[in-house]
Amino acid sequence: MFSAKSAPFCRVLCPYEKAGEAGHVYTYLWLGDTYYAPKEGAPDYNKAFDYYSKAAALGTPDAMGNLGVMCAAGYGVEKDEEKAEEYYQWAQELRSR
Repeated sequence: MFSAKSAPFCRVLCPYEKAGEAGHVYTYLWLGDTYYAPKEGAPDYNKAFDYYSKAAALGTPDAMGNLGVMCAAGYGVEKDEEKAEEYYQWAQELRSR
């Protein structure tokens, strides 16, 4: 099983982290997805939330919608329906532009 600290896992994900830092927004979204629903092992909702937050801060509506889902369900954060609704509204506003 791979973990975020294992060498094979880092060889795969580290270039994506660097790409996100360089401004490639959708790599943050992909990283969030990878931690939210990994092909192997348990999800890491805290890391998923962090990466979705980075993508959302750069204006990615899909990431904002994912943050809404996580807030509504309490994945990686305290359950907060109001915050979830805010994320959903921000995502909708960006999609309608």
